[in-house]
Amino acid sequence: MYRAAANDVISGGIARVSAGAALSVGGELATMPVAVRFAANASRFAVEGLFASPVGLAVGAAAWLATECISYQNGQWVVTCGAGVPTYPVSTGTSYSFSSPAVPGSFTTQGAACSALISFLGPGGAGASYTLNGVFCNISGAVTPSYNGNYSTNPRADSCTPGWYETPGGCVQNPPPVVISEPDAETRMAPHAIPDDLPQQLPFPLPVEQPILNPDAETDPQPQPLWVPQGNPVPVPNTNPQQYSQPGTRITPQPTPSSPWQVDVAPDDKISTSPTPITSPQAVPPADAASAPSSTQPPDICQLHPNIVACQTLGDLDPVSIPNQNVPLSITPDSGWSTGLGACPAPQTFTVLGYSYSLSWSAYCTFASGIRPVIIGLAWLSAAFIFFGFVKE
Repeated sequence: MYRAAANDVISGGIARVSAGAALSVGGELATMPVAVRFAANASRFAVEGLFASPVGLAVGAAAWLATECISYQNGQWVVTCGAGVPTYPVSTGTSYSFSSPAVPGSFTTQGAACSALISFLGPGGAGASYTLNGVFCNISGAVTPSYNGNYSTNPRADSCTPGWYETPGGCVQNPPPVVISEPDAETRMAPHAIPDDLPQQLPFPLPVEQPILNPDAETDPQPQPLWVPQGNPVPVPNTNPQQYSQPGTRITPQPTPSSPWQVDVAPDDKISTSPTPITSPQAVPPADAASAPSSTQPPDICQLHPNIVACQTLGDLDPVSIPNQNVPLSITPDSGWSTGLGACPAPQTFTVLGYSYSLSWSAYCTFASGIRPVIIGLAWLSAAFIFFGFVKE
């Protein structure tokens, strides 16, 4: 969803957002231009929003709805033309009727009266046609020959003002409107694109398609990479004329339906003969966009940073033999540990409410005596691992 700001530029269904998208690149804040294209159902959303808030209808919105004769009148939405709206005859100031035969009603034009006469004649008037002969209808070609001849239309002054509409309810200056529902209005307005001046007049957002990151200036904008400077240029050694490398980051839009803001970020140093730094982000020209570095394929680090230690050339070294040295090693048991069994502590006694109790340690001592050989064996095994590991070193 997109809600237009005052400074946004909208043309041909494309809105170029003045705020852009904020990016944090290497700790520095940059702004990537953004454009959006109104979705195919934007017109339906606009009608839905206007029906929900009809008071104070903007001039642009009223003009847009008027293309389908839709307006807000006397507290209701109406339509004054098109499908579903009856047409009423326009008065000429004269009405026409018949006294013989007694064709019912009066008619605003002489031709309408003649047509009504043929219909009144029924099957016998089949195939008949008329021509105007003064105040008469001259009928010819009827199946019943007696129906052919002149019939007086009896013109007389009409009570309806010329140019007004004659309706069943009387003569009115404007044709009565028909109340229209929101779904019908949406169907009528769906084929009409959103005018360029309308989104900024609407107090609600409209649906848009996937955003276009860093769009070009074409009528149908396409995303293009953005280069963000990351430092000052440094001289490139052993170049003539002297070249300079300015570190930077290339941001390449790679949107998907599920991740419309996805971008690929990769280091991209600019090589030039100018020591003057580029201080603001720049769009990558189409000729360079095809060779954009990818974050999944790191560039040659020595080409980007030739002065680091890892990229220096080392001189030749003569091989030197490593001497062998024999060191006698042995394991000597520590005599400070008793080889006999330890004594079990005396039972712990205590008195509660005048009664003496005794807590024996014999169960614990029996368990400790049982696992004593296991602990000693593990200690020897650990010592052996330590010893042989040291010998190997």
